[in-house]
Amino acid sequence: MALAAEILMPAADVLDNTLVAKRPPGHEWSMQELIDAARPFGVSVESFLRRLVTLDRVPIEFYRDFREGRSERDLRGNRSSGGNFYVTKARDLGRGYVRTVTNAHSRNVIDSTTAAAYRDVKVNQISRLAEKARL
Repeated sequence: MALAAEILMPAADVLDNTLVAKRPPGHEWSMQELIDAARPFGVSVESFLRRLVTLDRVPIEFYRDFREGRSERDLRGNRSSGGNFYVTKARDLGRGYVRTVTNAHSRNVIDSTTAAAYRDVKVNQISRLAEKARL
């Protein structure tokens, strides 16, 4: 995962990002700030927040609270129902990540089993995920 994070969100690029550079280490990011900062990298908010932790910009406790808060909301049923599995999966993984895995798979750099494992889907869902994620 650390390699994927460095490829998708190089440390220098994250730290040079205007939104990151404006905030001091330890800043408690709002959801909108995270969405805006993650967008140029094509990754999920959670992935971006985790990267901020590895770059010592956010304490691990803030990340854990974020994850816990998401889990509690999910358990309470505050999720939208009837969503599209593939679109949601691409959003959660981050479109940049899905795009990278799709490109590697299409160039035969990785096999179908590996591509499916990287995306946390079944082999027969690979093409549909790429199609629905508009890749």
